Amino acid sequence: MQHIKIKNDLGIELDSNLIVSKVQSYYSIVFESRGGNKTTGNARNPDYLLALDITLDRLKNMGCRIIDTRLALKIVDHLSEQERSLDLASFHYPIMLADLTIITELSSDIKNAMKIKASNSKSGGGNTTKRIEIIVASELSGLAFQFCLINGFEH
Repeated sequence: MQHIKIKNDLGIELDSNLIVSKVQSYYSIVFESRGGNKTTGNARNPDYLLALDITLDRLKNMGCRIIDTRLALKIVDHLSEQERSLDLASFHYPIMLADLTIITELSSDIKNAMKIKASNSKSGGGNTTKRIEIIVASELSGLAFQFCLINGFEH
């Protein structure tokens, strides 16, 4: 398990915490939830949404497949993986990211599904910045996968 922070295309580290680990033959990317308030100085992971968008774009460029996306909250730990899985309106798992032309459609779908699933699971209300886990298939080794996730990947 490795805690990482994504950098934007200018190399600036985003304020959003991710945890990357290898789970069997897949990678698990956990996005820690956003919370607090920037104006009071107690904001947690304020760049969550930007980090999600950049991560999905990088996974696409890395030729990855999304196997599943699910809520990863303590309050729903008792539910099965299938029950925690986000039901996407426009996409079906596994999602071949290289086939997508516009990654923002997937990002919007994930955010909407997160909001719906969270509001139905008694997890503190429905919003688009809950703690989620994205299960990914990639041909890259662990270090290469993390490097490309943090810094970007160019063919």
